[in-house]
Amino acid sequence: MLRTREPQWPDDALTRRNYHRYLREYRLAARYALGYGFFIFSADYRRLMGAVNLTQIRRGAAQMGTLGYWLGEEFQGQGYMREAVALICDFAFSELALHRLEAACMSDNVASQTVLTANGFAHEGRAKNYLQINGQWVDHELFGQGSEDWTA
Repeated sequence: MLRTREPQWPDDALTRRNYHRYLREYRLAARYALGYGFFIFSADYRRLMGAVNLTQIRRGAAQMGTLGYWLGEEFQGQGYMREAVALICDFAFSELALHRLEAACMSDNVASQTVLTANGFAHEGRAKNYLQINGQWVDHELFGQGSEDWTA
């Protein structure tokens, strides 16, 4: 299922080496306050369920970042991502003092749109051919939320 929602990954994307590179990149981004990546694990920490990321943090006049996330198919529809997005919004607005968060999802991804609106994001428009997903340029719905609208 996720393949229809993801870019085409290189052949080595799921290797241990690439995973360690991914972790190094997120540690470096966090060190410079440019982005933060969080995994979502089952309560017993035995299963990786998904991830939520805050990337492209811009300071200065913008004070904003971009939200991204994914969740394994068997964990969808159970409120996990709604809670994870709420936690990262609280982190972004309360701890990082960002003013705005942005997110985009494919136009047919109703579940993702529901997660965003449940967390106070407003639909702001459609971006044509926004990202290349599974080898095809795909329209995305754009959502945003300001810190003044956030309630933890």
